Amino acid sequence: MAMTYNQLEKIATNYLNQYAASAENLRQVLIRRIRREQASNGMKTNEGLYLIEKIILQFKNSGILDDKKFALARIKRLHDRGMSSYAIKHELRRKGVGLSIINSIFNQNFSNIEAFNLSSAIHLARRKKLGLGNIESKKEKWREKEIAKFVRAGFSYKTTVKVIDAENLDELEDEIKDIINLDIF
Repeated sequence: MAMTYNQLEKIATNYLNQYAASAENLRQVLIRRIRREQASNGMKTNEGLYLIEKIILQFKNSGILDDKKFALARIKRLHDRGMSSYAIKHELRRKGVGLSIINSIFNQNFSNIEAFNLSSAIHLARRKKLGLGNIESKKEKWREKEIAKFVRAGFSYKTTVKVIDAENLDELEDEIKDIINLDIF
């Protein structure tokens, strides 16, 4: 027996109740579900794709599914985890958020990418206990390894050195609070 619209809608609703998702991400989840159904019950893929598009359109129109809100929430979460703007953009693309939406969010809200990345790097330093707080001799010994961790996370060398060499991360963060507005979250 083929999957009905109501069954597929229930699957989509349950998924969205458990996970935040972009329209494309939800589409991929539902397509995988349809393919499993197709393999076991012979459901036609075209029928399923039509139903998926109908559900996604319905969810978008009702405000349940909003890529911009999803992207903003994801940016906040990833920024707080210490990810660079480059890594965040990559993650959003992987989750199916359109490049135009990503670029518009960053252009409207984070015009100074350098300050955004510096703020993220501070979060990473605190989270991973990098830079500040190391004994001076240990700092020299581990400096290159710490720089490598920041660079692998997508931060520039300039940003990395600024965070690692900071005397006080709170003071560094205060310097950029006027430049970057994280209150939009």
